Amino acid sequence: MYINIQQIDWQLKRDLSLEIIGTVIGEVHSVFDQVINIMLTSENRLISIATDGVIQAPDMMRTADYSSFYQLKHTIKPSKNIALIGYNQIAIDYFIIDFHNTPIWEGTIKGLPLSENDLVSKAKRVESFLLKEGKYEGMLTAFEYVINQVDNQSYQTQTIYQRALSDRLLLFLQGYQPDALKHFVGLGIGLTPSGDDFLLGLLTVLQAYHHQIFDRIKNRILEWLEYIKASTTVVSYFMLKHCLNGHVNDALRQILTNDRQIESRGLKLMLKMGSTSGTDMLVGVIVGYYLLIDRRI
Repeated sequence: MYINIQQIDWQLKRDLSLEIIGTVIGEVHSVFDQVINIMLTSENRLISIATDGVIQAPDMMRTADYSSFYQLKHTIKPSKNIALIGYNQIAIDYFIIDFHNTPIWEGTIKGLPLSENDLVSKAKRVESFLLKEGKYEGMLTAFEYVINQVDNQSYQTQTIYQRALSDRLLLFLQGYQPDALKHFVGLGIGLTPSGDDFLLGLLTVLQAYHHQIFDRIKNRILEWLEYIKASTTVVSYFMLKHCLNGHVNDALRQILTNDRQIESRGLKLMLKMGSTSGTDMLVGVIVGYYLLIDRRI
């Protein structure tokens, strides 16, 4: 059975074309409702096959063939071998995933010009949207408590994770020390804990605007990657690894690169990511904007 791919990360397509045809290139790592994760054997790399209902991300290929995808999802199990059987074709059991004529996607974080007025406008736009429509189960409650100085009673009603997020956000904002950000890694529950999603949004902004905090982290990238790998989930590790190497999901990339105006449609698209992942990423974006304009508590 053929599954045609609708879109693929350009680096993934390039690198798979360099594998040897007729060989096993990896195995199924994990299977979810709309995503199948594969761990490549030739390198420490997690790639994904997803439906087009999932936001495009680094090392991902997406298909609009929901029927075949769901048949594949219910057929395979973790540890199942994946083979490259032809030019731009991989096989899992009797399923052939074809990406020969597939349009490519690029998620590179582009450098952006620093304009304080634009940053203030964007920060207020995203914050206003989140306070109205965001999900408060993760980082947003911590953000509101620390940034907007909500009364201490709200701290007492927070979950243990939200209190930890509040404490770590306050610690970071007191000195803007890069190592303080390590305390967010792996903090929370789920495939991508809230602390990791927050870091993704924050580091993406700091990278796009060439802030020294990101530069200091980048100069110690091997140390950071080792710490992240030991401290969080496999999915989160690769998500943050992609970010540190300059690549993020399409929704986050578009939020940053929209000229001056951030559309409500793009923000709502972000909220569809995970349970609180989109909200947590956007909190990171806001904190990044405020850091750039040096809004201190």
